[in-house]
Amino acid sequence: MDGKSHLAAGVIFSGIGLMVANPPLQEVALPLVIGGISGLAPDLDHHNSILTKKVSKYVRWLLSVGVSVFMFYIAYQLYILKFEKEIVFGIVLIGVIASVLFLSFMKSKNLLLISGLILILVGLCLLNTIISVVLLGFFISIASQLKHRGLTHSLYSLLFWSVICLNVQMEIGQNNIWLAGTLGYLSHLLTDDWFTRRRIKWIKTNEVMWLIKKVKRLAN
Repeated sequence: MDGKSHLAAGVIFSGIGLMVANPPLQEVALPLVIGGISGLAPDLDHHNSILTKKVSKYVRWLLSVGVSVFMFYIAYQLYILKFEKEIVFGIVLIGVIASVLFLSFMKSKNLLLISGLILILVGLCLLNTIISVVLLGFFISIASQLKHRGLTHSLYSLLFWSVICLNVQMEIGQNNIWLAGTLGYLSHLLTDDWFTRRRIKWIKTNEVMWLIKKVKRLAN
């Protein structure tokens, strides 16, 4: 199934859940958005999915801007130190061009990994640690390194995503985020299992063990 179908399925599944929960009308919009995004989340393991392309696009742009600002800061410091204007301008120009070109050719999955790591750092470094942001960063980082229809298409990732949504619900204080997010993610797994030739494996013990070993190697 394509991304638009998964987006629609995520909204439909979460919408059905909200109909059962029957929340006030003003509390429906955000859960539906979360449900739609959750319907796309399992395909973060694919370089050409809607969510991967959107995230990598904005991360590439933000990193390009960040590097450019940093280079101008370096140039300003060199200017204060009385360096020649031509040298300062040349350093800035070379730095900006090199960084933009580097980011332009960087693979989407590597940009996803970077964005996940940034989210982890942001979540940990804020005054009050935001658990949902940290967990989302871990999810994106791990998903970016997996093969398509691997661990993200399993009950383990459904549970992990459900925990993320539960933390979002508690942190922002709005009901039904957990319900919509969990149903949205589940919709992706079910529709892939029902409507595609290659059915998913709900329990992926071998891939979990592979991930644990990889994390241990990185830790050592």
